[in-house]
Amino acid sequence: ERERERMTLFPYKKEKNLNAVRGKRAHTAPLKNSEARRLRQGVLSQFPQLSERQLAVVWPREGSVVLEKLPGERAAVYVVDGVPVLCKPDPRNDKELWPTLYLLQQAPQMLPLLPIHAGVGRSLLHGAHLFMPGVVLFTETGEPEPELAEEADADGSATA
Repeated sequence: ERERERMTLFPYKKEKNLNAVRGKRAHTAPLKNSEARRLRQGVLSQFPQLSERQLAVVWPREGSVVLEKLPGERAAVYVVDGVPVLCKPDPRNDKELWPTLYLLQQAPQMLPLLPIHAGVGRSLLHGAHLFMPGVVLFTETGEPEPELAEEADADGSATA
């Protein structure tokens, strides 16, 4: 009986297939090779920090790409060789793609770094939200903005 209760609370725990969510199956559609190539080029143009070689680690050129539309949701997920790689939050907008955590783990350099003041790190690690005053802003020459750097030096919360 305890197992039955656990299965009603967490029906997805036993299911190994990513398609099963709340008892419903996702609609899957394999992409044609031309669509997969176009999607791959779109990823490389949307994330210029990502190189072709880095993307090939997660998404080989010959990899099969499947579009899975989630049941009850508007979002869709692109799955490459059984691994979710990209999320498309709005099915009408083909240009907006979000990387999954798996893709970011394999290629973290695809998103830009966000430098923060030294005192902010401890709060972020404990679950606090990041606000703009905690971000180090730079000028076009690459130097920290002078008025913000002086304020931070005065209270000792920033590093040089």
